[in-house]
Amino acid sequence: MNQPNPLWTKMNRKSLVRITALLLAMGFLAVLAYIGKDMRLNSNPAKSSNFLERESDYYIPDKIVGHIHRPYAVRTFDWKEHEKGRLVFRTNNLGFREDHDTEQGKPLESIRVLVTGDSHIDGVLYNSESFPNLLETDLNSRFPPHKFEVINGGTGYYGPHNYARFLDKYLSLKPDIFVVVIYAGNDFLDAGRFLEAQSDYLVKRPKDYYKLLHGCCQGFPGVGGQVFNQIHYLKTFPHMQGKVVGFTNSQLAQIHEICLRNGIELFVVLLPTKADVEWQTDRVRLEKARVLLGWTLEDLHLNQRLSQQVAGWLKQKAIKYIDVYAKMTQTPAELFWRYDYHLNNKGHAFLAKILAPSLQPYLETLIAKEG
Repeated sequence: MNQPNPLWTKMNRKSLVRITALLLAMGFLAVLAYIGKDMRLNSNPAKSSNFLERESDYYIPDKIVGHIHRPYAVRTFDWKEHEKGRLVFRTNNLGFREDHDTEQGKPLESIRVLVTGDSHIDGVLYNSESFPNLLETDLNSRFPPHKFEVINGGTGYYGPHNYARFLDKYLSLKPDIFVVVIYAGNDFLDAGRFLEAQSDYLVKRPKDYYKLLHGCCQGFPGVGGQVFNQIHYLKTFPHMQGKVVGFTNSQLAQIHEICLRNGIELFVVLLPTKADVEWQTDRVRLEKARVLLGWTLEDLHLNQRLSQQVAGWLKQKAIKYIDVYAKMTQTPAELFWRYDYHLNNKGHAFLAKILAPSLQPYLETLIAKEG
């Protein structure tokens, strides 16, 4: 038998690896396109389209994560609820929501915290008002002369399927701590749609599925994408509830493994919805929508119940986390915008205030290791 040419075999292997990587990337982008047709920001399916096309000024495809922010993007628009009456979004050289560029190499004698999450962490506010930026200021005042850098990698349209890939992409930044924010209002829906796009758990929407949702959310842009859409999905397809929680946990387990291999501390934040913690601030509209959908008061707690299941899993696995639900309900200030139900500037300030002492024991350990 003729022996194979070693050079030819090596070339074939390299080609196979490249082709496999390309196919995986293409498949992931196809899944992303499917998920991009959701209704998180636009509850009218006739107007829904692939957000990478619709919002190409702000997002670009990425073969690892699926999508990231466009570097040096700028968005300016009116926002009546903000004291300035307008908002400006800016991204830096790596597409992070930072006003200053992020160095590829970690600065000497610094501790780097990398944060990710969905549009709530991306932030409907100025960069300086985001919780990662406020947390950075707080930590630098707590531990002088040590230098802390907290990077805001939150990105709109992210869900559980993006978070591990995000960490993979930015491991070269050598973060000491990785903070993942799981949003109870639509991260489980993102998990469901990802599973559907994989053809593992295809579910067929009833004819009136979107009609019911659009009817209750007409002129009410926040509640659909940020609260009710997910409840509607998981009430219509209750068999998906366990699957989306399981998938979310599997992604967190993957992140945990990456962190262990790379000496990174993992910290998970469980973020509730405005409807869970501030129902009374928008009670009339929320109650009207609930009645139109034929839901019970118990149905409204579905998002939070799933979040608590994730909390139980994190506790069982001894993964550090904080569920801010209880403390948010005790806060008199409104922490979410009324217009679109995203965290507002007070909500981000609240998170920074809560997280600083929560992270302190782990930061003290890191400081001690660095001598």
